Amino acid sequence: MLKQNIPNPFNNTTSISYTLPRSCRISFDVFDVTGKKVYDMNLGTQTVGEHKITIDLSGFSPGVYYYLLKADNEFAGVKKMVLK
Repeated sequence: MLKQNIPNPFNNTTSISYTLPRSCRISFDVFDVTGKKVYDMNLGTQTVGEHKITIDLSGFSPGVYYYLLKADNEFAGVKKMVLK
């Protein structure tokens, strides 16, 4: 389960929480409104339970971005966030 980033809208850094029902490999990507991948992070194998990451988008243009979390290369969730 992927949760909404906090705060949203945000300046430079934001936190994103997610819950895993089983241990799996996690990847995290951010896309701009045109669908171009602008940020990626391989989080490796993570255990069952609640997890939280903080990302820093300093230097990125203000606007709408979408983040995608994948578990074991399967779609897990996508959410919209606003960088101000």
